Amino acid sequence: MRLPPIFASMLRQRPVCIGLLSMAVALIGANLLGIPLWRCAFHDVTGLPCPGCGVTRSMSALVRGRLHDAWHWHPFSPVLAVAAVFIVLGCLLPKTSRDRMAEFVETIERRTGITFILIAAFMGYGIWRIIACPQWP
Repeated sequence: MRLPPIFASMLRQRPVCIGLLSMAVALIGANLLGIPLWRCAFHDVTGLPCPGCGVTRSMSALVRGRLHDAWHWHPFSPVLAVAAVFIVLGCLLPKTSRDRMAEFVETIERRTGITFILIAAFMGYGIWRIIACPQWP
């Protein structure tokens, strides 16, 4: 069974990249200013952390160069930072360069299944955190 190239498909579409980047900048920027923009509905309802709980705080710590704090809030922040670089390039590159970059990413996705592996690991980490650290943070 062949897995579809999810990330490469997003990178090919400049409006998607702009939307993702805009949301990330707004959330991280507001967090850096101490303004909460997004409450986790899962956490509010269950009192448990969702797989993504801590990502905004983690990325804010990365932006400030506080790697230990970033790792504490969410260990997937370095992976998300790499994805963010590709998304920024998806916003800035002209169509031909963006398409070449997306082809490169698609080749990696098809050969390795890395996107699905990372999604599964992200969800697995979230489930582990619910079981092991239900009172997080």
